[in-house]
Amino acid sequence: MNFKRFQKHKVETIGEKIKITFLTEIKLEELAEKLDEFSFFPDFAHRLEDDGIILNQEAARRMANLYEAIEHKDYNRNDISVLLARILFCLFAEDTGIFDKKVFEDYITENTDGSNLGEHLMSIFKTLDTPPAKRATLNKKLSKFHYVNGGLFDEKLTKVPPTNKAIRTALLECCTYDWSDISPVIFGSLFQAVIHEEERRSLGAHYTSEKNILRVVNPLFLDKLRSNFEEIESDKELEKFRKQLSTMMFLDPACGCGNFLVVTYRELRLLDIEIIQRQFKGKYVTDVSLLSNVHLANFHGYEIDQTSAMIAEVAMWLTEHQMNMRLESEFGKTVPTIPLDEAAVIVNENSLNLNWSTKKKDVAFDYILGNPPFIGKQYQTTEQKSDIGKILHGIKGAGVLDYVTCWYIKSAEYMKKNPDTRTALVSTNSIAQGEQTGILWNELLLNMI
Repeated sequence: MNFKRFQKHKVETIGEKIKITFLTEIKLEELAEKLDEFSFFPDFAHRLEDDGIILNQEAARRMANLYEAIEHKDYNRNDISVLLARILFCLFAEDTGIFDKKVFEDYITENTDGSNLGEHLMSIFKTLDTPPAKRATLNKKLSKFHYVNGGLFDEKLTKVPPTNKAIRTALLECCTYDWSDISPVIFGSLFQAVIHEEERRSLGAHYTSEKNILRVVNPLFLDKLRSNFEEIESDKELEKFRKQLSTMMFLDPACGCGNFLVVTYRELRLLDIEIIQRQFKGKYVTDVSLLSNVHLANFHGYEIDQTSAMIAEVAMWLTEHQMNMRLESEFGKTVPTIPLDEAAVIVNENSLNLNWSTKKKDVAFDYILGNPPFIGKQYQTTEQKSDIGKILHGIKGAGVLDYVTCWYIKSAEYMKKNPDTRTALVSTNSIAQGEQTGILWNELLLNMI
């Protein structure tokens, strides 16, 4: 490898053997003229993206089968949401090193049948919520499940999960799937579709892609951060910059399954890893505390749907673990994922009824971002029209505005009180053309700035 020539080879699998055939060689100075030799790269990138979506769709379909098997037993819908969120965490945990390999699958296979699955799931959940000091009486099989904490397993289900052969079979089909490559960004929306029957038959059609989320995140703050990082020359400046990352506060006021928060958190963690790489110059890190810098507690979300709020919190934990694994591969050390000592601040409320605030006194959000619901005037429910009446009170002509404009007004009010806050929201072009333009932007530009 001398970086002066490019070679292209064809790789084929023939039976159990791999055949590699040399095709061509191109000199560096010829590259511009012969770029068509590498035209397969964009197609390959699209194929990788499509494969990722298919992977997540298959995972969601297996979860949908489990949901439907439980739903047919008339189990409480809220309990189903809690149950599936816990099962999802266990599936991911045993495939990514949070738990021992296959500990959940093996326990279900060896200890349950069509009559006692629900009772054993309750025992597993109780164990995962039992701290080390209270584990002396656990039996040997259950003791393999480590203490998780974080609130995920402490909420009480109203009754034991239903049990029959179909539910157990559907759960084992989920267990046999490899969950290690599941993207929390995509899967959160797919999981939501599992819960909502009208979306369940078109899994994969309803999610905000990472590419589109980055179209918001990059210009809002990430491009500037990366530019500042590239300009840093001294270790002192580098340490100051890293401290800045640790204090940044984010809010998605209609977070759904947490996609915007997940991508934002992940990108900051990746940037932080680059900082550590420059600080330690490829050396292994012996002090794990030096690796913990971007905190889940700095990421806030409001979400009216209980299931989505729960999945947003789980998705943030899963992303944290993926980033911890990345740390371990880079530095030989990582921050332990469990116990879950902190969590993203996901509030299951209608954000239009809340006073937006961080959990830290006198600390404002640096950035507000997300994709609030649009909903034109003809499709708004009675409750949504009531929200519009409260938020847009006194604005002449507000009755024609889309529901999403409530978040524009709330964000502008917040920014007026906190001038350093910046906001980027996704919405339809209806608020920037036609009859809504003069009403909304007259209010924003004349009264909010």
